Amino acid sequence: MYIADSHIHSLFSGDCQEKLENIFNYAIENKIQEVTITDHVDPDFPSGSAEFEFDMEEYISLLKNFRERLKKNLKINIGVEFGLQPHLADEFNALAANRSLDFIIGSTHCAIGKNPVEDDFFLCKTRDEAHAIYFQETLKNATIFKDISVCGHLDFIKRYGRNVHRDFNIIDYKKHWDLIEEILKTLVKNNSGLEINTSAYRYGTSEPYPNDLILKKYRELGGEIVTIGSDSHIASHVAKDFDKAFELLKGCGFDYYAVFNERKPKFIKLD
Repeated sequence: MYIADSHIHSLFSGDCQEKLENIFNYAIENKIQEVTITDHVDPDFPSGSAEFEFDMEEYISLLKNFRERLKKNLKINIGVEFGLQPHLADEFNALAANRSLDFIIGSTHCAIGKNPVEDDFFLCKTRDEAHAIYFQETLKNATIFKDISVCGHLDFIKRYGRNVHRDFNIIDYKKHWDLIEEILKTLVKNNSGLEINTSAYRYGTSEPYPNDLILKKYRELGGEIVTIGSDSHIASHVAKDFDKAFELLKGCGFDYYAVFNERKPKFIKLD
């Protein structure tokens, strides 16, 4: 199977210290054919969090250099992960105009100006209220930001909230299905894809972000573009649990997964 990991962080991300050299060496040693570096761009992130912005010119220049040096052994794509917020439309649209970027993940990392990693996002809300706020924000982002390649870790809100109440990480999908379906319809309309984010397995869940219900509905609505990303922050997590993602995709009716080069999806046959 041709393995392409489309969600990898390096020391350009505020929450990661991994060197690019280590990532690329690990990929080559483990016969991973293609990687896309997608460091965080999260302007106006809630205070008290890590800094999630970097020098884009330096980033692109360095990755182009690695791409040329290693081209015989590894295909390297230049990507970013935008932490979308509706009020930042102009800033992200300007960044997306940079055609040196092969790939853009559009992720909802915070909603109503709060970070779900922090417990105060969930305080004074029921579980369903908190999840509805997150999906409403995701729908706004999907509607506003039409240049994203894929929507990142669509239901990752289920990772958080357990410190407030033990069941806050359990999503009642039926209660939010209209919102989720509208998000998927918007992605299909914009010709944007979905990401399968395998980091969920590392957090102890039995399914990735998003789950099979969402993937099947996306397929039913005409969606075809699904990338797979480890969301790795250390080299040894690159392409981790991809075997599970491949089987899940096949079970949801997909024959291919995608990787982006020059903003265009390339489809890889699932063996």
